[in-house]
Amino acid sequence: MRTGTAVELVLLVPGLLGPVAARSEDREAAQALVAGLDLGGLDRLLARASHTAGSTSEESLEALAFRMFGHPVPIAGTDWPVAALTAPVDGGAEPGRGFLLRADPVHLRADISDLVLFDAAQIDLSPPEAEALARTVNDALDPHGPRLDASHPHRWYVALDAPVRIVTTPLSRVVGAGISEALPRGPDAARWHRWMNEVQMALHECPVNVERERRGAAPINSVWVWGAGSLPSAGDAPAPFVGVWTDDVLLRGLARHFGVEGGANPVGARDWLDRSPRSGTHLVVFDDLYPAMRHADLDAWREGVARLSRAWARPLLDALNRGRISQVVIQDERSNRFTATRGGRFRWWRRAGLAARITGAHGPDA
Repeated sequence: MRTGTAVELVLLVPGLLGPVAARSEDREAAQALVAGLDLGGLDRLLARASHTAGSTSEESLEALAFRMFGHPVPIAGTDWPVAALTAPVDGGAEPGRGFLLRADPVHLRADISDLVLFDAAQIDLSPPEAEALARTVNDALDPHGPRLDASHPHRWYVALDAPVRIVTTPLSRVVGAGISEALPRGPDAARWHRWMNEVQMALHECPVNVERERRGAAPINSVWVWGAGSLPSAGDAPAPFVGVWTDDVLLRGLARHFGVEGGANPVGARDWLDRSPRSGTHLVVFDDLYPAMRHADLDAWREGVARLSRAWARPLLDALNRGRISQVVIQDERSNRFTATRGGRFRWWRRAGLAARITGAHGPDA
């Protein structure tokens, strides 16, 4: 990514190409997805942008975040070290040279052939409930074994004395899906399967869950183990961004670790521009579309795209035309990149906006 005297923006939009993007042969469903949408601002921006095709396979958002910061791929048999980076943001102890593991509270519900996972954000777990549940587990399990730290109600941590030899599946890839094929694997996997089973027994009929069920709320009946590791080296290379603006805890942790300034997600491009971003490349995350895509919620996805067009694309196109910013890159979770510059406004022959890309109705040079 280029840096220099001008302001450039990378707008990360997971889920941009919609829930039917992976089955592009379903032209009728794709056309129905975009029918009647007001895509004026977004289509004008994308139609004037050059396109770099991404991967045909989707990687986790966590892997994408590390790659965007230039972090090397973990060696075989290890995880992306998510826990070590998110714990300080959540107010947990600084990991230093130690190892941390995420053990997030979840609800497992029996389906026809598997257990389906719902995370704490979906079932409204409060901080007092989280603290009480973690205390119940810690009181019930071996005092010399792993101990839960509920620094954040939705993200729990386990401090480790040494690295664990497991490969895990990020929580974002398991929410709403069966867990059988996503459980930890590797030389230490059996140990952590046993520990997860012990946690489940400790949570069974504990007072917090009894009360949750009494009022019709789903109980927290397990934890999801993932994201083990220690703090990565920041290295000598400059950070790829001068500002990171997001509510995503991992990206905030990466920004903090690499000494990059930033803040919460702006409500729109005008809000971000009003903060007078300094020269260089900035990262902003628009995260309304990905949950809708993962859950095949077409109405929520359509509403999110309308907000993206209205609150981001239109003002960014105006900022490009006025020279307030020099470049906008819109990137999705598959690393499809649409790069718009001020000079691109003269590319009147380009016509491939979002609807055309989703339905496949765009030319080879679009």
